[in-house]
Amino acid sequence: MRDNARSQLRWSYTSTIANTLLQVVAAATITRFVAPAEYGLVALAMLCCRFPAYLSQLGMSRAVIQKPDLSEGNIRAAFTLSLGLGVAGCLTIAALSPLLARFFHEPRLKAVLMVLSLTFVLWGFCLVSGGLLRRALKMRQLAIADIVSYLISTFAIGLPIAIKGYGAWAIISSTVAQALIASVLYFMACPHSLLPTFNREHYRDIVAFGGKATATTIIEGLGASMDTLMLGKFSTAFNVGLYNRSFLLIQLPVVNFSNGLTQVMFRKFAIASAEGSVDSFDLLARSQRVFLAVIFPLCAGAAAAASCIVLALYGPIWTAAIPVYTILCVTAAADASFHLPAYQMEALGRFRHKMFVQFSYMVCVAGGIFLSIPHGLIAVCITLTGLQLIRSFALNFYSAQYMNRSFAVILSSWIPGLTAALPVGISIAFVAHFLRASHAVAPGLQLVACMLTGLLVSAGIYAALFRRSVFDPLITILGIRPSRAAA
Repeated sequence: MRDNARSQLRWSYTSTIANTLLQVVAAATITRFVAPAEYGLVALAMLCCRFPAYLSQLGMSRAVIQKPDLSEGNIRAAFTLSLGLGVAGCLTIAALSPLLARFFHEPRLKAVLMVLSLTFVLWGFCLVSGGLLRRALKMRQLAIADIVSYLISTFAIGLPIAIKGYGAWAIISSTVAQALIASVLYFMACPHSLLPTFNREHYRDIVAFGGKATATTIIEGLGASMDTLMLGKFSTAFNVGLYNRSFLLIQLPVVNFSNGLTQVMFRKFAIASAEGSVDSFDLLARSQRVFLAVIFPLCAGAAAAASCIVLALYGPIWTAAIPVYTILCVTAAADASFHLPAYQMEALGRFRHKMFVQFSYMVCVAGGIFLSIPHGLIAVCITLTGLQLIRSFALNFYSAQYMNRSFAVILSSWIPGLTAALPVGISIAFVAHFLRASHAVAPGLQLVACMLTGLLVSAGIYAALFRRSVFDPLITILGIRPSRAAA
């Protein structure tokens, strides 16, 4: 059983690592041909589509994963809803595109939204197949589909369009193509009935869970998007692009690593809940310990090597992003520390406190950014970091309360990551400063040297201080069995 779980995590992280590397390569190539203002336009378009996307999906994928006794009727109901709502979302965005273009004072947004709205239909088609694959923990098939769809859409479609100078359209065409390819591959990996159903019983449990999940996801998405919304309304497309690409650069490894873990853990949390397992909280604490042991040092090292990273991947035209990226690395670490408790509460069907925390965060972000925008992007980033940290503490507290466990226990899962973060950041800052001062090492090689430094320092700390709780689980996920002496 443990070998099976390790295999699932290994395939999940095969997809995670591959997609992260592909996205980094894409950032280092496509971004060099697309100006910040063009990325600002894409960010606004993605923002406009985000909330209708939540409504159009109605939590169908997660409902399929979570429901203990899933019937053929439930599958048909989930597909009927997801596809129907996908079509409705597409038509809604197309109809609203002129109004949204006027709201953001960006005339080009209308045409971009018309094309991007097609993704609603494409993702609506594949939501159930993706959910069924995750329910069965078929991470190998998911990994292959995700890697192939991203590889083709980005490098065979997006990159050539960017090189020809079409700016935002390179990103939009790549996004639509990825949705199309992924929907085909998901369905091929897990085919199901395409016949609609109108039996109310088939919809009852699916809609009940999916509706709650969607409500909390919308609130969560509003909080996560409030920064772009406020910047898009009260700032310039250049600032939106600068902020968006800086945040994306640190979010690539953080979100992908989080997704790799939660693809497996969401189902495991649901199983633990259905069986009445008292180990659900311990499962969360162990998972979060390993997760943050990677994320905290990664963010600290990225902040220390901000200049190397931005110049190596984006090029000198993005120099203004360096200080913004440095602060956003801390923001990303604070954001990551609430991911697993949020997924656990959702898998257990505990929505009330999660919704309260997310709604409060959304309101505070809107007010905080409105007050900080006149002081520049750095002030916006600092404000977000503080609010992210408060949200994380609140959600971790409620998670511990639900499981009748101590808040201190879950906070103790942060200790290994925090212990490694400071020495990793200091060592990378020293290496980066030394290499920049020499003027003999290219930015790309500086970046490689910083990455190797962070890896060696963090591995040494975990092997010496946290072998059982962090080091052995991490090397096991990588396919290396810990030694008997260490076990």
